[in-house]
Amino acid sequence: RCACGVCQTGVGKTELCKRVAESLFDSKERLVRFDMSEYMEQHSVSRLIGAPPGYVGHDEGGQLTEEIRRNPYSVVLFDEVEKAHSQVWNVLLQVLDDGRLTDSQGRTVDFSNTIIILTSNLGAGFLIEAAQRVDPVEPRAAEAAATEMVMMEVRKFFRPELLNRLDDIVIFKALTDVNLRQVMKLQMQEVRERLAEKRIELTMTNRAADHIVKEAFDPAYGARPLKRFIERHVVSDLSLKLLKGEIFADSHVVCDWDEKRRGWVWTTSALEVPPSAQRVPGQHVEADMDDESLTPDSRTLSLGSRTDSYTNRSSAMHETNVKKFRY
Repeated sequence: RCACGVCQTGVGKTELCKRVAESLFDSKERLVRFDMSEYMEQHSVSRLIGAPPGYVGHDEGGQLTEEIRRNPYSVVLFDEVEKAHSQVWNVLLQVLDDGRLTDSQGRTVDFSNTIIILTSNLGAGFLIEAAQRVDPVEPRAAEAAATEMVMMEVRKFFRPELLNRLDDIVIFKALTDVNLRQVMKLQMQEVRERLAEKRIELTMTNRAADHIVKEAFDPAYGARPLKRFIERHVVSDLSLKLLKGEIFADSHVVCDWDEKRRGWVWTTSALEVPPSAQRVPGQHVEADMDDESLTPDSRTLSLGSRTDSYTNRSSAMHETNVKKFRY
């Protein structure tokens, strides 16, 4: 199967390919990505199928053929395919048509178990204009016109024999505020997972979320500025609080935005410890060390109590043996 995705930058083409690889082949590592801006020269074909006999690197094989020969069940992504040399397209024609490719050593590589995805930024300007110019009476009119303009650009740029071998051409819409909020939740979830290692819970208010979407959104660049904004402002400010000791482990942190002061407001409170996790002074606690619900502290406590118990037993047995064998 082969498809071509046409859209502006930063709308999630690569992330979609990762999800496809994870869904079909159970791992994101099954994604084989080629940035076609690195294959703009005619001799770049040898990098895909291997150097000819007598040239340096002939025994190493090609980047494309060797990768698929070792991992036949993969998602192959040719990113920004319009930047590649036309000779590279000729190689793709054989793959898309016959599902196989012969490398420089004469070995035939089978592509029948791969999903091939091409991406392109052709006509992205029409999609951005359509997203900014929405008619309230006919909201889909601008979108349909932009789609037709993009397809005209695609037919004008790519050769018919390449387009005829594609199973489908998918045009991605520009991201909306709703999409950006969903992307922001995913980005913040990654931050929460990093804080969970320090036993810190993070909550963000709607006001803070609105500020991030408002400041980070740029129609021309998609969702990439959103990730940079979170790392540069939210994560950096949070890291300074951690270094100063203002935020500590076993705490719940609320992130808010103060429009008057134009700054982040962090509210910290201690996490509630369940009664079952509280230790009574002088009481030994026995616990299952394989229990995943236990915190590191409780596992250390259990290990210490067991050590004390074993030490006391060893001392008692030693005294008994001394009395028994004393002459």
